[in-house]
Amino acid sequence: MKNQIVVKNAQDKKDTLATIVVKNRLKFKPKVSVIVPVYNVEKYLPQCLDSLINQTLKEIEIICVDDGSSDNSLNILKQYAKKDKRIMVLAQKNLFAGVARNAGLSVAKGKYVSFLDSDDFFEPVLLEKTYKIAQKEKSPVVIYQHCVFDDKLQEKIGTPIGINQKFTTDEYVTVSTADITDTLLTICSPVPWNKLILRDFIIQKNIHFQALPVSNDVFFHLCTLSQANKISLYYKSLVNYRYNRKESLSNIRDKHPLAFYEVYSSFYKFLKKHNLYDVYKKSFLKSLISSSLWTLHNTNTAHEKVKKFIKNKIMPKYIKPNLSFIDQTSIDKLNRVYSPDVIVSLTSYPARIDKVHSVIESLFNQTFKADKVVLWLAPEQFPNKEADLPQQLLDLTDKGLTIDWYHDIKSYKKLIPALKKYPDAFIVTADDDIIYPSDWLLKLHRSYMQEKDIIWAHRAHRITYENTTQLKPYKEWNFNVYDTLAEYKNFCTTGGGVLYPPKCFYKDVLNENLFMKLCPTADDIWFWAMCILNYKKIGIVKNNMLRLSFTQGSQDDALWKINVLQNNNDKQLNSMLIEYPQILNILQHKNSWKDYVFFPYTLLKRYSANKRFFRYVTNNMCKNLLSYRIDFKNIGVKGNNVIVSSENAQITKLHQFNNQQGSGKIIEACISADLIKFKIKIVKNGTLQLKFRGIDRRYQENHIPLWVKYVSIKIDSEEILKEPICVWHNKHLKFETSVCDNQEIVLEIRTQPYNYSEENLKDTMYKLGLLDKDNINSRLVDYIIYLFKKQTSSPRR
Repeated sequence: MKNQIVVKNAQDKKDTLATIVVKNRLKFKPKVSVIVPVYNVEKYLPQCLDSLINQTLKEIEIICVDDGSSDNSLNILKQYAKKDKRIMVLAQKNLFAGVARNAGLSVAKGKYVSFLDSDDFFEPVLLEKTYKIAQKEKSPVVIYQHCVFDDKLQEKIGTPIGINQKFTTDEYVTVSTADITDTLLTICSPVPWNKLILRDFIIQKNIHFQALPVSNDVFFHLCTLSQANKISLYYKSLVNYRYNRKESLSNIRDKHPLAFYEVYSSFYKFLKKHNLYDVYKKSFLKSLISSSLWTLHNTNTAHEKVKKFIKNKIMPKYIKPNLSFIDQTSIDKLNRVYSPDVIVSLTSYPARIDKVHSVIESLFNQTFKADKVVLWLAPEQFPNKEADLPQQLLDLTDKGLTIDWYHDIKSYKKLIPALKKYPDAFIVTADDDIIYPSDWLLKLHRSYMQEKDIIWAHRAHRITYENTTQLKPYKEWNFNVYDTLAEYKNFCTTGGGVLYPPKCFYKDVLNENLFMKLCPTADDIWFWAMCILNYKKIGIVKNNMLRLSFTQGSQDDALWKINVLQNNNDKQLNSMLIEYPQILNILQHKNSWKDYVFFPYTLLKRYSANKRFFRYVTNNMCKNLLSYRIDFKNIGVKGNNVIVSSENAQITKLHQFNNQQGSGKIIEACISADLIKFKIKIVKNGTLQLKFRGIDRRYQENHIPLWVKYVSIKIDSEEILKEPICVWHNKHLKFETSVCDNQEIVLEIRTQPYNYSEENLKDTMYKLGLLDKDNINSRLVDYIIYLFKKQTSSPRR
């Protein structure tokens, strides 16, 4: 048929047809072809087209592809094509935006290609600016930011977004993709309209859009980035993304909720075909997790279907076999999907009600957000209910605070009513007079997800004994213990924050008559006893909250004055021991040597007495004893940077930092070869500063001297050591040299294990949390020392 063209789609997708409705009439070779898929956007199309016609770069062609619109969109395109000879109009049946963009690519003639959705619009200088950058840097891909344009408010909202990694304070930067393989696939929003791309690059790499109803642009985005040798990042926002439209893709997304998986399944095959999967594995997994969670949060009727699919298909195939490649933040997000709701529960009373809002604000400012924050109040104390409450507190209900009512059972209101109303949730307790740090809830949840079947607390005391049948008075316990294993004798205090998983309590926990009789003012004793009676140990989170920040004046009538100073805790604890004499037997539980290795008992049973146990101990202990840290910094003007990569160092921590002296990277890596090579690329002139350290591990706020012996350090094949040197975190070696922009440096390192004495090794293992110093099993210590010495004496590949 005349004017009909064959459209090539992404791999495994059949060809389609499109018709040229209006040909453009160009008298020049276009510098840029702008491709616009169009579907039922008559309201927004004129603004979109006007933004292209009025570009300051005039040598462009505008290719509009109508995707079977049923409104007046096609007629609008024809009218504009009559006025501007640079416009070409194509039409196809409704095959969605990906196929429409492929149709545009099949007729494009520009040196570069840009995409624009027909309800969005460019700023006038976008094509000129990005074209100049592409020409100057010879980049196949230029990525730029975007602003959100609120359709209801008819104004831009928020700050520019779209590029997720900042390399410079300049307007733009060009980076080698080989230097950012771990972050490349998530470096920007996975859309086509934030990029200017060399057309020959698209043709040579045979990249096309997928023929999918939704997510049809993600495959193109991922393939483009993975095939580019370098990219330019333009930190300016010159494209406007329209938000708050009445028309939405949500209904289509609910009909095709698993389209995102087809994208990543195809891209996985693409990477394997081009031998790139191992290169981009970490970045691929991060992108897959991000897309999975985004889809989950943006589906309505299909929400449970997506959730089930992620759990049963994606998790077993991609996530679980590759946990070492996935950052902890992503793991936290995935854990959140499959864990019960997290309810933060607290109570208050008239003397503190005027200040409790500041506590609740700290709970809303957590990096890990609770599903619900519930404040329980007694109608006996506030007979007019909400009318008796301060406005600052009521205002927080707009942020999500739930104010609920329960009869007055004193401090027990913080937990008992929540257990009744939310039996299948994680209940986290809080006090009404403590300002909580922003990572307080994250640490509790992360601890539980890493080691379940334990009650996790921020603050706990260690119970001590007079003899095997009698506890010491409460005042003589070890207060605020930390860096210890989960134990029955860890007495958790609910005000510091305790995470109680579903069904963790003994059967009597809700017996109000009993707890008001046995310990009416000591809810901590009751809840602790109900846990250990159900054989649940209490663990203390790593880097727990040791210091408390109280609201002003809250301690004037604090309950601890009654319970501690007047010895009421001892009286009430004694009542509990009379009622439940089995508590003493549980406290006398003797840990076996299996409890002294710091990971879950149920896992250890599977590891013990076999090679897997050997691997676990050596990998986890020697990871600390054999690792090192290097601080890479380019000193000079703020914003200077270095890009670091390594082929044979197992990098366990990569952290970007910025400060007044410059910016750089901190790398923690495990010795994996006799010779380790790093490649360092300099961004801007400055002074390269290298600090060779041991890794940062602490015990009681002091650095543990984890020694590293550097035998050789070469900078571009030049040795900088006169003799071998031993360092640790607080005793490091510093090296500086002047460097130039784009200079590449090779750093070669040879190390040897430090020769610890047995006593030092025992002490270090204890401080690293591998052993309980009060109950060290000498046979286990000897065995671990044997494993370490065997590991360090054997040749390393």
